[in-house]
Amino acid sequence: MYGILISIVGFYIIPFDIDLGFVAITTALTRNSFVFDLICGVPICFYYLKKVATKTQLKLALIGFLLVFLYTNGRSGAIIGILEMLLIAVVIFPSWLKVFRIIAIPLVFLFVTIQTEQAQVYLDVMATKVEKINPRFASLLKAEGEGDLNEDKSWLHRKLMIDKGFEIINKYPFLGIGPNNFKYYDSELETYRQYTRLTNMSLSYYNKRSAHNSYIQIMSETGFLGLCLMLMIMGIPILFFIKKIYRSTITDTYLPFISILGMSMHFYAISALTGAIPWFVIGLSYSAILKIKQKK
Repeated sequence: MYGILISIVGFYIIPFDIDLGFVAITTALTRNSFVFDLICGVPICFYYLKKVATKTQLKLALIGFLLVFLYTNGRSGAIIGILEMLLIAVVIFPSWLKVFRIIAIPLVFLFVTIQTEQAQVYLDVMATKVEKINPRFASLLKAEGEGDLNEDKSWLHRKLMIDKGFEIINKYPFLGIGPNNFKYYDSELETYRQYTRLTNMSLSYYNKRSAHNSYIQIMSETGFLGLCLMLMIMGIPILFFIKKIYRSTITDTYLPFISILGMSMHFYAISALTGAIPWFVIGLSYSAILKIKQKK
């Protein structure tokens, strides 16, 4: 809880970087790193808040953390943050769970099947509400300017890295090229010319970049065997959580599952698998499974 609050203060108000030689303390994080820490840490914060805060304080905390996500001016982080706040709400306010169960599937169905023109009307309305807080998220909702993914360099860069990953896996399908070797592997980048917005930089430049996608990184570096193992490790607690939402009462013990669900989504946009936080979240999720099963 305190670590997340210090990170928020450091990112938005007083960024600092202290290196004493034997220990370094910094809050001068990039936006992607900060958002990733929020995605992993905020649900766990509510495990503490649920025990010490009133209902009114919990509602204010939900709104506060939602604004923190939005003010990052990130896009994927904003989407995941909204989803996490919704799931946290149904965990800490059990009466909301019944409503969630009723509306969740119909909303997903409508989102997938509704006519494009109608959907865009609703998205435009939402965009006007968040534009002052998060212009990049608003442009994504409008599919204009930086939000047009066919023109957005960061999105095209990620697509190019996905292409590189599949080039590697075609040559080394089972065991990959070895851990931490993605950015040292010189790929032919056969699709490079398709992304005309990226051609201002050289092939050498892109070959030295991070995968920007944890799944592509692990697939390239450890092959299909490593990817399947990772998907199984993360999939077990996520499926456990989804099943429990629709079949039983959920309590604050389930909050780590929200962290791993959000983290699994953000892995598509960030390469962070080798850090300590993901494995901490995975460990908490498996501990939560054991704790829940022991209560039966």
